Amino acid sequence: MTDDNITAEHCSNEHSIVKAGETDRVVLVIVNKSNDQRSAIRYAGKRARKTGGRIALAYVIDTSEFQHFMGVGDLIRNEAYEEGKYQLQHYAAIVSSITGQSPTLHLREGSKSDEIAKLIDEEPIKVLVLSSSGEYTSSIISAIAGKQTNNLKIPITIVPSNLSDEEIDLLA
Repeated sequence: MTDDNITAEHCSNEHSIVKAGETDRVVLVIVNKSNDQRSAIRYAGKRARKTGGRIALAYVIDTSEFQHFMGVGDLIRNEAYEEGKYQLQHYAAIVSSITGQSPTLHLREGSKSDEIAKLIDEEPIKVLVLSSSGEYTSSIISAIAGKQTNNLKIPITIVPSNLSDEEIDLLA
């Protein structure tokens, strides 16, 4: 995926990289710089392909990580933004190879739970898919369960990270 194939909309706390061809059945996968979400990406891609849906990928930059650094806060923010763009485009290529479609990409800044909840409210997302491993997944689950449980409007699917591709394909 090249920058020529995407458009970026810049908001106060979101940078959305949007692809045409939207559908009402959207599966959201939260990505980060670890490799822990391989199972979630594969499951979501296979599930979306079987149900006629599409994938949305989101990367949330936790602004609390650089708010405390007065002089270098902007530098840290810019580096986090570039890392987020890289990770989204990396996983978008994997999703495209599974589904044959480019996913919608969202790059957000703020609290993980707040930004995920806002994205779910703003988009026609039907399910959130997470991998079972990794500290990042645990923090997302804890944040959502702690803050958003009563407001959550979609199911969360947690895919075991130790499954083979064949096992994931059977489940999807």
